[in-house]
Amino acid sequence: MKKNKNSKNFFTHLHLYNHNYLENIFKKFLKKKSYVKKEFQLIFKKFIIQNNKKEKIIEKHDIKNLIFFFRSYGHIISKTNPIKKTCKNIKNFLYFKKKYNLLIKNYNKNKIEKDYIKTYEKMKKIYSNHIGIEYMHIFSEKEKKWIKNNLEKKKRKKINNKNNKKLLKNLIITNYFEKYLNIKFPGAKRFSLEGSEIIIPILKEVIKYSKKNNISNIILGMSHRGRINVLRNIFKKSLNTIFDEFENFYEEKNKIDDVKYHLGYKKTILYKENKIFLEIKNNPSHLESICPVVIGSARFYIEKNSKEKNKKSVLPILIHGDASISGQGIIQETLNMSKTKGFDVGGTIHIVINNQIGFTTSKISEMRSSKYCTDISKMISCPVFHVNSDFPEESIFIINLALKFRRTFKKDVFIDIISYRKHGHHESDDPKATQPKMYNIIEKHKPVYKIYEKKLIKKRKISILEIENIKKKYKKFLEKKYFEYKNKLKLHFTKKIINKNISKKKKKNIKISFENFKKLSIQINKIPKNMHLHEIVKKIYKNRMLMSKEKKKFDWSAAEALSIANLLKKGISCRISGEDVSRGTFFQRHSIVYDQTKNFHYIPLCHVNKKNNFCIWNSSLSEEAVLAFEYGYSISSKKSINIWEAQFGDFANSAQVIIDQFITSGKKKWGQTCGLIMFLPHGYEGQGPEHSSARLERFLQMSSEKNIQIVQPTNTSQIYHIIQNQIYKKNITPLIIMSPKSMLRNTKSFKSLKDIYLEKFRNIIYKKKFCYKKIKKIIFCSGKIFYELNSYTTKKHIDKLLIIRIERLYPFPKNEIFSILQFCKNTKNFIWVQEEPKNQGAWNFVSKYIKKLIPHNSKLICISRNSSSSVSTGSIKIHKKEQYKIIKKSLFL
Repeated sequence: MKKNKNSKNFFTHLHLYNHNYLENIFKKFLKKKSYVKKEFQLIFKKFIIQNNKKEKIIEKHDIKNLIFFFRSYGHIISKTNPIKKTCKNIKNFLYFKKKYNLLIKNYNKNKIEKDYIKTYEKMKKIYSNHIGIEYMHIFSEKEKKWIKNNLEKKKRKKINNKNNKKLLKNLIITNYFEKYLNIKFPGAKRFSLEGSEIIIPILKEVIKYSKKNNISNIILGMSHRGRINVLRNIFKKSLNTIFDEFENFYEEKNKIDDVKYHLGYKKTILYKENKIFLEIKNNPSHLESICPVVIGSARFYIEKNSKEKNKKSVLPILIHGDASISGQGIIQETLNMSKTKGFDVGGTIHIVINNQIGFTTSKISEMRSSKYCTDISKMISCPVFHVNSDFPEESIFIINLALKFRRTFKKDVFIDIISYRKHGHHESDDPKATQPKMYNIIEKHKPVYKIYEKKLIKKRKISILEIENIKKKYKKFLEKKYFEYKNKLKLHFTKKIINKNISKKKKKNIKISFENFKKLSIQINKIPKNMHLHEIVKKIYKNRMLMSKEKKKFDWSAAEALSIANLLKKGISCRISGEDVSRGTFFQRHSIVYDQTKNFHYIPLCHVNKKNNFCIWNSSLSEEAVLAFEYGYSISSKKSINIWEAQFGDFANSAQVIIDQFITSGKKKWGQTCGLIMFLPHGYEGQGPEHSSARLERFLQMSSEKNIQIVQPTNTSQIYHIIQNQIYKKNITPLIIMSPKSMLRNTKSFKSLKDIYLEKFRNIIYKKKFCYKKIKKIIFCSGKIFYELNSYTTKKHIDKLLIIRIERLYPFPKNEIFSILQFCKNTKNFIWVQEEPKNQGAWNFVSKYIKKLIPHNSKLICISRNSSSSVSTGSIKIHKKEQYKIIKKSLFL
């Protein structure tokens, strides 16, 4: 055994024969004074006093190290887990604790030693109690200092009696609401909040803070856990509506086609002649996909307030699960986007319902590779506050601190509410099958309201009688509401429900004169004389000026810019985003032009309207989060053009969750309208499997009930008008455009200024002058392949052939096609031609329509690439052979 230093020094003065005997007595004395006789106690005390004069246990740097330890690592030993003891066998902590214990026993403490004891106790209380704080990783010294001051220097405001009672009441109501639903609807899925009831008082505190801090909108995104409780106790959703949903009446009456724990809601809070618009977004079971949707919606309201010169701010709140926040990549994409230009919302409050289990997985080693589920937050240097859900007052303190930090630094904050899940993943699930030990502990664990009521009773802040009255009153209220509900002969449904977006009257498109149209085109292509442009960009704008003066036909980018300019002139805002959109993937757009000698740029479209209602943002290299952001923006903004462009259409499948769960199905599930435009560059040019197809077939497969529009325009007049039409449509739906690549420079697809002005969007395009009786073959196609077919027919002088290009694939223009085919009764040969493999592209979709339109005794065949598991070949040589084969076969079959 290692000898104590004090022991060694003392016994060097003693006789050799008594050494071992006295050493053993001294060891007993160090453990407890009363273990030895009084005579020895006096000797040993005297020795320690003398020895301390010779040896310093504590140096000044020890206090600095102690402070640094607690600020940096205090969270590791904090008591933040309500169902598990914190492991405190940490080397550094044991070192400081040992010194502390030694000093406590020291009778003759000097100033430094007293300071050490005081500092140890203070820092442990702040950083290692029921709150664990991570902030020393933050790069900004200013932010660290602010957190340090708010934790260490400022005295915490104690919650007064009135608020203590309110807090307890909210906890009781939250818990009793869950229990009541369980009694009335046993086994029904509700994804209970039990174990994490503190979320409701936290959200109430957010509303209270918002009233005092000039917040106009609170936008909430959360998954299913606790959602019904939040809808009732925060949004005050009607109990009748909730009962209807459990009885499965709601969906039939209100045409909402999703489960009750996915539904959104809106509420307006009135206070002192002011309003707060409170909204919870509709959310699918793809837990974290709602995050960028909320951020996009928040961005719209921020810009709206700015345009209206409204100084009020917008507060986005995201409630995560511990398994999903660390497991799903969209969190990384959203955080990476959070401080970028065009996507910043001044910080988001992230609240994690950390119930320490994901469905049936609770072992950290199986859930993640990091210590905390919130470790992803460190990528953007955010503070993280871990808090024990069994301590309500600490939770209220932390949400207020987080809100103040966000307001001060316009930055994200994470609150990790460490709690537990009372039941299984859902109420009919038995968690003991996979977590027997955990659920034995949870079974015995008291709910938070019982822990808190015991604390308040002990402090004499509330009586048992008052508590019983709260419980009885709420139980009585629920029973009364349910009784009334059951005894109603006719069910009354609230119409003010769930994001029900009713399309407004169609906007009138007031056409400007051709003269003004021409002037507008000239205006957007004028570049300041003092700018030194890149030679190619200079040439592009020179050509656009010639187009505007009717000396050249309009290319695709010029027509797109003119369409947007026309809307801007009428006061309609436009937002474009995506990877490299300002220049354009194919060096075609150049919405922002850069001076080659000085550090400045110019955006011509920003000068169309004095309100400057145009913005174009190059996004981060992300499809899923950026598309979700734009979807969130567009569902909030109904009077603007919102465009997201993929770098190549092929990359849109990185955002397939957003396309499937929101864009194409949002209207059906939630009555959620959306006017988002998606530009997806599509076409086979031999660039390989990842640069050829926007997967047109997938969009067509998802099209039904007029949920979306799918177009593949083949000339510049068409792109101009389809953008115009999106703002003037009566029924708002997402617009999916299979946009051009090689066609961008195909002069045969260009149109004159006059043509663009006079024409309208055509669902189908065909040669108007032809003799019906002479037509032996009709070819249907869509996209750029038309120009290859047309070029070959012209070159080889092939007649008796009609090519119909279908510009709008959905809703399918069957009436317009029939109006042509009814005159072609003698035609027996009908062909669908596409570049894509037979199992891809539009064939499987269009064939079912066309077959019903052609004469009964005729045949429809498909000419395309062979069915393939991949989109295309990677060889340009093979591509050209395949393309030639398609053209030749189509024309000579």
